Amino acid sequence: MAREHALGPLYQEHLYLGASFRERTGSPLAMPEGYAGEGAAFPDGAALSDLWGQRMRLMHGGPARDFCEAAFAGRKLAVGEARFQACLMGDGRLASVALAARTGDSEYLAIDPTPRGELLCAWLDFLQHVNQNGYEPYKGLEAEDVSQRLVPLLLWGSAARMVLSDYVQRKEDLPAPGHVRDCALDGIACLVLHVPDAGGDCYLVLAPPQRAVALWRSFLSFQVVSPVGYGRLSAHARQAFPWLGELSAASPATFTDQQLRAWGLARAEGDFVGARALRA
Repeated sequence: MAREHALGPLYQEHLYLGASFRERTGSPLAMPEGYAGEGAAFPDGAALSDLWGQRMRLMHGGPARDFCEAAFAGRKLAVGEARFQACLMGDGRLASVALAARTGDSEYLAIDPTPRGELLCAWLDFLQHVNQNGYEPYKGLEAEDVSQRLVPLLLWGSAARMVLSDYVQRKEDLPAPGHVRDCALDGIACLVLHVPDAGGDCYLVLAPPQRAVALWRSFLSFQVVSPVGYGRLSAHARQAFPWLGELSAASPATFTDQQLRAWGLARAEGDFVGARALRA
C-alpha cells in the first residue's frame, strides 16, 4: 500500500493500461515509463500524462507578492498569469525553474517540473524566514506544500483545447496561453494552467485526488487522447523547453544571465534575489 500511495491515486489505472514502471534517478515523477502498445513518436491529437510527484508550493498572505517577485527572476505576474521562472540562490546559482502562477492578489502557486523540487522548497523556506538584524521582510507569509492535495494531469497536443472545451460551457472559460483559471470540468473543481511556450496547446489540470480517477477515465474516453509515459513525454518536453535538459540533477547549477534571459526565465530588472551575483 505504501508503494501505491507513493505512485499516486492513478497507480491502478496505469496498471489497467499495461503500464511499465522502472526506478529512475533524476526525476521526481512517479508516472509510468510507458504503456502497452505505446508508439515511439509523440501522438497526434492529445497526449495525457499523470505528473504525480511534482512539488507544488502554495504561498499566500500579505507579503506573497513581494516575496515571489524577489524569489522568482521572471516577469512580474498579474493575477491569472503563469510563467516559467528561474529561482536563484544568493550566490547567483540556479536553485530550480518553476512554473509560477499568480492565483490571487496575494496568492501564488509554484510547480517544479524538474528534479530540484526539494532544493527549491528548502531555499524558499530559508528565504521566507530570513532575518535582517531583527527585521523579517516576509513575516506573515504562509507557505504550504500541496503536492499531495492536487493531482496534476497534463493534456498536450493539437486536440487538447477541443477535449477540455467539452467540459465547460464556453471555450472562453478555459485559460489563454500563459494564464491560469479555476474551472469546473463536468462539475469537478479544478485549477487549469495553459502552459506557455509549449509549441502548441498544453494544459496542466490540477484535480482533487478523490476525483482524479473519474477525470482520467473521462479524458481517455476521447479517441484523440492517448496515455503517454515518461520516456516520450520527457523527450518531447526537452524539445519544447531547451532548458529542461540542463536541469537533470538535483543540485544547484550555474547559468549566465544571457542564457536565462534568452530562455525567458529572467527579467531585465535586477530586483530579484541573486541578480547581483548573476550579473557580476
